[in-house]
Amino acid sequence: MRLGVALYWVTSDPSDPCHSEPHFHWALVTTSADSWAANEHTLYKIVQIDGSQHWKRHFTKLPLETDTMLRGIVEFAAWVGLKEPEARDMIDFVDHGIHGYSPAPDVTFRIAGPQGWTCATWTLKVMLGLEEIGIWSLPPEVGHADNLYKTILEKGHILCDLQGSMDPFPVLKLVSTQTWSYNSYS
Repeated sequence: MRLGVALYWVTSDPSDPCHSEPHFHWALVTTSADSWAANEHTLYKIVQIDGSQHWKRHFTKLPLETDTMLRGIVEFAAWVGLKEPEARDMIDFVDHGIHGYSPAPDVTFRIAGPQGWTCATWTLKVMLGLEEIGIWSLPPEVGHADNLYKTILEKGHILCDLQGSMDPFPVLKLVSTQTWSYNSYS
């Protein structure tokens, strides 16, 4: 099983004040397989309702390689070689942990980086919540949680540079510049 942040490149829309500049759309993504080469992924994200500041959760299972806006994945946790029933237990534990987070803005949550309540803010809040319940640990190379946004954003720009060089999309580890092809890594 693998857990990461899927980053989608969204071009600017001058008519939308919330998205007048190009940016990344963030989503959590899991695969129950030992590799990202699996054909099915579970995507967890929040989306704005009609351009307002109201959000809804959108959780779906789909193959990621069909989305042309996807620039890649920043992987932050992996459990390779899990066997049943441990594999199913881990999948259920992660899924339950993610489902516990509301899409509604949390005015008390503060982290360096994103301005206001965004898909990035929600993703970071869920990541830190998953850390609190022991699903993963913030690597010492990242340092404080306030560095998490900047670290993932930097990886996103590297993923943009790698776009097209790896079929169908690149994957970067959160604390490494090592890349591997989705089709060949296991």
